[in-house]
Amino acid sequence: MGLLCLGGSPPNVKYLEGMGAYLAQIGPDLQTVFVDGAFGVVQAHLAGAGDKSPSTQPCRIGRYAVFGDVRLDRRLELIRALGERSQFEVCDDAQLLLQAWIKWGQDALNRISGDFSAVIWDSETRAVFCIRDQIGIKPFFYVQTGNLFLFSNALEGIARHPGISRSLDENYLADFLAFGYPADQTVTVYKQIKRLAPAHSLEFLDGRLKLRKYWSLATEGDLGLKSEEYPLQFAELLEDSVRDRLPRKSAGVLMSGGLDSTAVASMARSVGGCHYELDLYTLDAREIWSEDREAAFASEAAEYLGARHKVTEIDQGDMFQNWQLNSWAQPEPVRYSFWHTFLKLLRQMAVTSRVGFTGQGGDGLLTSSPNHFSRLMASRQWGEFASDFWQYYRLHSKPPPLGIRSSLKGRYERHPERPVLAPWFKSGFLKRTGLIERFHDLAAGKVGAGVVSRSEAYYDLSSPVWPAIIGRLDAQMTGVPYEFRHPFLDLRLVEFVLSMPAVPWFENKALLRHAMVGKLPESVRLRKKVLPRLSPAYTSLQKLGPLHADTYLAELAPLEDILELPVLAQFLRNPDKLKADEADMTTLPIAVAEWLAGVELSDVRE
Repeated sequence: MGLLCLGGSPPNVKYLEGMGAYLAQIGPDLQTVFVDGAFGVVQAHLAGAGDKSPSTQPCRIGRYAVFGDVRLDRRLELIRALGERSQFEVCDDAQLLLQAWIKWGQDALNRISGDFSAVIWDSETRAVFCIRDQIGIKPFFYVQTGNLFLFSNALEGIARHPGISRSLDENYLADFLAFGYPADQTVTVYKQIKRLAPAHSLEFLDGRLKLRKYWSLATEGDLGLKSEEYPLQFAELLEDSVRDRLPRKSAGVLMSGGLDSTAVASMARSVGGCHYELDLYTLDAREIWSEDREAAFASEAAEYLGARHKVTEIDQGDMFQNWQLNSWAQPEPVRYSFWHTFLKLLRQMAVTSRVGFTGQGGDGLLTSSPNHFSRLMASRQWGEFASDFWQYYRLHSKPPPLGIRSSLKGRYERHPERPVLAPWFKSGFLKRTGLIERFHDLAAGKVGAGVVSRSEAYYDLSSPVWPAIIGRLDAQMTGVPYEFRHPFLDLRLVEFVLSMPAVPWFENKALLRHAMVGKLPESVRLRKKVLPRLSPAYTSLQKLGPLHADTYLAELAPLEDILELPVLAQFLRNPDKLKADEADMTTLPIAVAEWLAGVELSDVRE
C-alpha cells in the first residue's frame, strides 16, 4: 500500500507502519516502509513461497524503485533480451521488471507476462506508474482524493485510510446482486475507490491520471501445425507454464477429480520430480450431491502421481449456517457456495506450503464451438465446412453436431435455465444503474459470432468472470498467507489455443485428453464431465430450515433504497419452497449481508 502527497508534505510514517501491521496477516514474513519525499510505501511480504530468488524489495536502481507482487514467466527469454545474462540471472522477478522498465520504458509491458500488480516510482519526474497483468490474476486499486494519490493491491489498504469514504458504489452492487461479479472491471464496492482493469497501466504525474490499455487478447493466428501435432505442442506449453510457477520445495494443488486440475497436478509431479513435496486437496460434496464422485477420482489421480491427498467434506450447513465464523473481513462480497469450508481447507494447505495451483481457466480455454458448422453453412463456406467435417469425423469417429437445432432453440424458445432477474430490486435503482439492459446482454452471452473462429472461448476469456473467480482466491480476500497460481491462464497457452482451428480438438476437451496420455490414470483421463442436475444452493436450501432471515435483513437495512426487503424476506423465510433459479439468486443478497456484517462501515449510504 502506498501514497503520494501532492502538496509535497512527507507521508505519515506511523500510518504506514499501522497498515503494515494490518497487512502482516497475509504478508507475515517481513514488513518494510519506504519513504522518498512525498512518496511512501509499506509492504507486507510473503517471503516463504520458496521461489528461485528471494524478494529484495524495495528495489531501487538510480532514479527508479519498484514495489509490488511480481511473478514473471519466460525469465530466461527476458534476461537474454536485457543483455548480459550473468548480470541478471540472480535478479528476482521484481528486479527484472525494473530492469526491463529502465531499458524499454512502457514498452517493457509488451515484453513481459506473468502474474503481477506493481508500482514503479520515478524520483526525478515524481511520476507513479501502476501496472496490472494481462489476465488480471493480481488485483490493483487506486484513488485520487484531495492532495492524495493512494494505491494498493489490497482494497482494505486504501479503504482504511481516514480520508476515504466507505460509501458504496451502486453499479457494483447492481452487478454483484445480479451476476455475482462486477461487469465493469474498473469499479469496486466503494464508490470512491477504483480498480485497475487487467492489461492496463496507469501513470500519475502532476496530479493527473492517464490510463492505457497495453495488451489485447489475440483473435486469430496461423500456427502452421499438422492436426496431430497440436496435443504435443499443447502438452509442452502446459508443462512450461507449470515449470515457471512451481516453487523450489513444495506446492499444493486444489484438485477436483476433473481433467483440468488433475492435469496440472500431473505436470507438477513431472516437473518437480518424484521426491518433490506435492500435496493435493479436494472438497467432497457427497452430502450435498449424492452422485458426486470427484473425491474418488481425485484419490485415483493422487495414488497414480504418488502425492499426499487430503479430502475435506462439505457439510450442507456450511453454505448458510457458519457465516459468522471467519475472523478476516473480506474487502468485498464473495460469491462462493462453500466459502467457509474452502477457507478451512486453505488453512490446511498453508501449513505445508505457501503456493498452490488450480485448474481454473481450463473450461473457458478449451470450450467447444457448438455453432461452428451452422455459422459456416450460414456464410456458405462450403469448402471449410467439408474440411472441418472430415477432421472432426476422423478424430471422433462420428459426425459433428451441426448446431442448427440449438441455434433455432436459442432464438425461438425460452430456455428453462436461462437466468432471471431477481424480483427484489427497486425500480428506481434498476433505472439508475441500467441493470436491466446489462443483465439481458450478459445473460444472452453475446459472443460476437463471426469475429473469430473460436468466438465462444474468446468471449469467455475476455469477460470479467475470470478476474472475479481468480480474485476471490487472492490473499487479500481470504486472509490466509497463501498464493494461488493458474497454469491454464498462461499467456503462451492462451494465445496458442485461441489460434487453433475451432475443430476438431475442442469437443469434449479432446486436446487435453490426448495431451495427457500416459500422464493420468485412464479412468480420470477419459471420464466425462458430470455436473449436478441441481445447484448446491438449491440442494442445501431444500434440506435446511429457515435461514438467519432476520439477521440477514438487518444487515441489508442500509440498502433499503436498493432492495425491496419485504420481497426478499419471503424468499429467506421459506427456503425449502424456492425453485432452482430462485435459490441461486438468493445467495447473492446473502453474500452481501455477510460482507456487511464483517466490514467496518461508518457511512454506507451517503
